[in-house]
Amino acid sequence: MADLGNTVIGSLLKVLGAQIHRFEAEQYVTPEAPPHQVLAYLMNSRGLSRSGLARKVYIDQGTLSKLLTGVRAFSKAHAKALSGFFQVPVELFL
Repeated sequence: MADLGNTVIGSLLKVLGAQIHRFEAEQYVTPEAPPHQVLAYLMNSRGLSRSGLARKVYIDQGTLSKLLTGVRAFSKAHAKALSGFFQVPVELFL
């Protein structure tokens, strides 16, 4: 099999990959904020109430309130449920 790095197609793929990386870095900026602020932002941007989100991700509403105020730390299960629902990296909540 030919080495793609030494072909025209390989060169084009490298350029395309670099362009995709640059685009994603500009368009999908990961906020630098504590997990509870990230959650509040995601909820507000989607118009979700605490009770509505609690039902969708199966987290008790009282627990969700404590997470949002920063009183309680996010567990791995919370982070996984929220990252799956919002389609964001789990690391945003840990």
